[in-house]
Amino acid sequence: MGIGMLLAAVAVLEQAERLPPPPFTATTCIDNKFEFLHDSNLERVNFIAVGSSVTLHNVDLSVIAQRFPHLRPINAAPCHLYVDQTKFLVEFLLEGMPDVQTVLTVFSPRDFQNCNVADTEFFDRTLAGWYVFDKHYPWLVYLRAIGTAPFVSAVLAANRATPEWDEFGTMPMRARQQVELPAYLDPRCFAALRELEHGLAARNVRLLVVTFPPMPGWGQERDHRFIDEWNRGLRATLREPTTQLIDGARVGLREDDFADPLHLLWPSPTRFTSYIAEQLAVADS
Repeated sequence: MGIGMLLAAVAVLEQAERLPPPPFTATTCIDNKFEFLHDSNLERVNFIAVGSSVTLHNVDLSVIAQRFPHLRPINAAPCHLYVDQTKFLVEFLLEGMPDVQTVLTVFSPRDFQNCNVADTEFFDRTLAGWYVFDKHYPWLVYLRAIGTAPFVSAVLAANRATPEWDEFGTMPMRARQQVELPAYLDPRCFAALRELEHGLAARNVRLLVVTFPPMPGWGQERDHRFIDEWNRGLRATLREPTTQLIDGARVGLREDDFADPLHLLWPSPTRFTSYIAEQLAVADS
């Protein structure tokens, strides 16, 4: 099939509303976020939230925008990322958003489960930059993917209803679900966090690390020891004086605030983010 026919096929799928988001990763929730960033005005963005779904669903950046009028925040977090992949995504975003002064990430132990170097670079930075920052139509991305099994599956399952982002890119969680926490921590993830912190400090960008609070009533004694081990690892890893580590457990959330051990039900992220904003204000005072 020639390029012209492939392009025509893409156009037909788009008109029929069967065209998936540009398949940079073939993971819908990640590709949807690239599409959101492409559609957003990223000029003068100076505050970004980045991470896994723990960041995607759990921050209400309207709180940050209202509390700090000089900040222009956006939630660039997709889903399913581990710490090394978050580092890779942050580095990509900073290349195209030179005004960023603060990076916020909300972590749970799940983010530290598996930092396999073979999976770190989970998208093509050149193509993504061409799409996200230069705002080009992603013909080349579709041409590379069309006809592949993941793309065909995505077309067959396509639902082009707009994802429920708020204006800042957060996706509210509105239903409870079952999620299991990992049983181990990967030391490579702590090493990746240290590298992320060091790289941000070299750019004069502040890192805010927020720990997601344990769900009340969840877990056994072993699980609480596991959480304690994770918290100790964070404190031992983060060394830069400009880094701020915020203990999310101090928010005092109730069990009915949680969708699962990794996510809050909306509007509980508003309260959670209000606490983050308070800690940020104290640090800046």
